[in-house]
Amino acid sequence: LYAQSLDKLGRQKDLLGQLSRWLEVDRDNPVLREFYAQRLIEAGEFITAKGELDRLRGRASAIPLTILLYRKMNDPQKLLEAFIEVVRGTDRTDTVSEQIKATTEEPELLAGLAKAARQMKETDPNAYYASYVVAKLATMAKNGELSIEFLKRCLSDKKAPPDPNLYEELINLLWENKKYEEIIAATEQAEKVIPQFRSTFIEYRSRALESLGRVDEAIAILEGLIKESRSPDDTISTRLAIARIQMQRENFDEALRICRELEKEFPASSQAPYIRYILATVLSQKGDIEEFEKSMLALIRDSKELRGEFLATLHNDLGYTWAEHEKNLDQAEIMIRKALDAKPDEPAYLDSLGWVYFKQERYEQAIESLRKATESPKGQDAVIYDHLGDAYLKVQKTEDARRAWERAQELLVDNQTSKARQQRENIEKKLKLLLDSTENRSTPNS
Repeated sequence: LYAQSLDKLGRQKDLLGQLSRWLEVDRDNPVLREFYAQRLIEAGEFITAKGELDRLRGRASAIPLTILLYRKMNDPQKLLEAFIEVVRGTDRTDTVSEQIKATTEEPELLAGLAKAARQMKETDPNAYYASYVVAKLATMAKNGELSIEFLKRCLSDKKAPPDPNLYEELINLLWENKKYEEIIAATEQAEKVIPQFRSTFIEYRSRALESLGRVDEAIAILEGLIKESRSPDDTISTRLAIARIQMQRENFDEALRICRELEKEFPASSQAPYIRYILATVLSQKGDIEEFEKSMLALIRDSKELRGEFLATLHNDLGYTWAEHEKNLDQAEIMIRKALDAKPDEPAYLDSLGWVYFKQERYEQAIESLRKATESPKGQDAVIYDHLGDAYLKVQKTEDARRAWERAQELLVDNQTSKARQQRENIEKKLKLLLDSTENRSTPNS
């Protein structure tokens, strides 16, 4: 109250002196000392603030102030040590969430933390925690390369227990960055150190192999996994993965056969809705839109109790398919908005909404939705940029269209599936037509 009163009177400079005098007669008041330290930091009097915080060492409530101090001092080494203190033993990151967020918004400081972590010796007991801190901060800062580097450092530390969550985080980041060869290496390593999660890692590896065009290898390791399945859920999951690959290869009849066999064998399984979903997706890819619609509408009706993300996916997929075939566009928009109600920032759903707008000839709204989708790391998808290029072309923004299509091509470079090859060919045709039309406009009539 005293500080607020001085603020209103314009006498902020009087506060530190008064706090210091109060502490002379109330030396054992930790709350007052923390308040004094905070105001010292805000005033840039870092040395005095550090002295006060040293007196408060051991108090959990002083840790956020210590991190604030070293962040303001731009001292990565000391800041890293403070963060390590937070995560060692009982993880107390929730107490410093504000400082974590602020650190992720300072790229130079994050780079300094990474440099400090790299300089630590492997024998240092804090080396693992330093890598863990930098990996988590980099992930929050959406710095994929840095996060991948330090997650690998964590997982290569032989003193730390193997952590399946860190492996999964690494694999997802590698997937977002199209590093399929590295996914294969990471899953092979993970399989050795955490054999109880072998099936999960093999499924990740099969997807990476598929993206590299090594489809027969992907199917072979999954078929081997079926023989080792210990539960019906494992069997279903693996056979659905094979069905999905067969669908990508346009072996639709084989994919349908697998799904229908699973429907008959496991009618009461908790995974029955997912079997029906994959079956409907195969029908859509095969071009049997009428059967797809029937299947999806029945699945949506029967899956209302599931709610959440799965139901949102159903709404999105049906809405997007209608948009693709220019059917029921108003109803398609309603479906996709239901999906967005569940996940407002999901790039796939924003893409679907943008594509409905495109089909409705609402091109500016299409651009707005599609651009928003590309702002997320998960939105770095060739289909989204392809759609964005189409929308830009409709409003005569040819340079923006060209850039969007070229970005789509970049995202398809490492993907060797037949579907990706077809996408590349379609985009190349659009770019050639765009180039030809630009040259024709710039060439004077003879």
